[in-house]
Amino acid sequence: MTATDDESYTYNRHISRLTPVQDARMIARAVEHGVSRERIATVLGISKNTVSQKAVMLDGICREAQALLADKNCPGKTFSALKSMRPPRQVEAAELMCGQGNFTSTFARAILAATPPELLEPARYKRKTGDLGEQLAHLERELASLQSQVGMIEESYGVNHLHLSVAASYVSTLMANGVIAEWLIEQYPEYSSQFQTIANEADSAHEPRRPIKLPFRRRAPASRVPI
Repeated sequence: MTATDDESYTYNRHISRLTPVQDARMIARAVEHGVSRERIATVLGISKNTVSQKAVMLDGICREAQALLADKNCPGKTFSALKSMRPPRQVEAAELMCGQGNFTSTFARAILAATPPELLEPARYKRKTGDLGEQLAHLERELASLQSQVGMIEESYGVNHLHLSVAASYVSTLMANGVIAEWLIEQYPEYSSQFQTIANEADSAHEPRRPIKLPFRRRAPASRVPI
């Protein structure tokens, strides 16, 4: 039997790995249903202490913050920092981390250090002397790293945009050929619709813009100065 699948796609690409939030929810539900921590540790190949930590990792995290971080790769220490904040601040911190694409525990602790006292959980967090300066220093390092990443993205943006424009123009040329367009519709209708969308957007981007006609204003006659 001859395989017709593209061999560039291996089984590894079809693995959907669990995020820390999903992993913690799974373990917590298993514990709630009476599964022993020892059995979970044996099945998952982790220690019992790790199971215990994951089982309570989301305790104290509001649902809104959990939803924002559900598909993000956040370490457990990040959630420890979030637990020291009240729910409104947890949501703000989660949105900030998602916006920056930074889910490290250092960044979370820096947000915690900059949190006003009224948005902290007194039972979980006690601000220490010198803690603010240390966290601000960490925040500065994180921001410096982020700025360097932004600079690298800006450098590659022009090249990527050029490649995308060339590829879109090529697709537009292919779809302008009636034979190719008809063959795609018959053989691969799902690809044909996507290619046609790309071709339409490429054609609209290359259309010359019409000049804007400004309303004609008659100039006032120049005042005559007697000589």
